[in-house]
Amino acid sequence: MSLSLDAEGKYSPFIYALWGFSIVAVTVLSLYPHAEVPIGVRGIDKVGHFFAYLWLALLPALVMKSPRRSVLLFAGLVSLGVLLEVGQMYVPGRMFSFADMGADAAGVISGIFMGKRYRAGLWKRLPAK
Repeated sequence: MSLSLDAEGKYSPFIYALWGFSIVAVTVLSLYPHAEVPIGVRGIDKVGHFFAYLWLALLPALVMKSPRRSVLLFAGLVSLGVLLEVGQMYVPGRMFSFADMGADAAGVISGIFMGKRYRAGLWKRLPAK
């Protein structure tokens, strides 16, 4: 079973390495004490949660062919988001938020959708008029 973007599988190891690095980065940033959002817009951190988890879901979705693996990816990344939110209850300056978990789950769904659409070739350029 090939998990690559191409027949040779030359991109899969890079994508999985980038995914691993990204998981570590999201985990560290999520548990960093006294994290402050630089922009003073209420709820802007939800945008960050959404795009972080979109990225975490998009990378493996680009190379995974099995629908079953997509379900496991969804469950795993949503679980990661929940565990990190629970962990934030014990980090100074951080707090648990259901809204953050919702943004995480929305990002995961979007990332899987985008990855599957890309794999299916549905995002090819539209013909010029």
